[in-house]
Amino acid sequence: MNIKLPWTKLYYSDFLNGCRGLTHQQRGLYFTLFCLAGIENGRGLPNNFDELCHSVNIYDKNPEVVEQLKADLTLVLNKKFVLVENRYHNQRQLDDFNSVMLARFLLTTNA
Repeated sequence: MNIKLPWTKLYYSDFLNGCRGLTHQQRGLYFTLFCLAGIENGRGLPNNFDELCHSVNIYDKNPEVVEQLKADLTLVLNKKFVLVENRYHNQRQLDDFNSVMLARFLLTTNA
């Protein structure tokens, strides 16, 4: 069953509180990855650092800036995502997706 969910639950205070301690750059990387994971409809993000760098546009003429962006991407992946079946998932986003999928399944089987 291929169901697309074009939205996700985003609790403003939870997001802001969960991002305390992150820089603005790290928060932007996190939100971009969160949105990209949502587009994947429960499949998660690839466990491929180069591909993720490309997805979030880790490019700059200055090599020091690129290294800082890569370090920030690594930090965000480690703090905000988990590996499940070799794909990166935000646990809360995955749990919400699975809850919606279960509810839809129960509706179709009980109908």
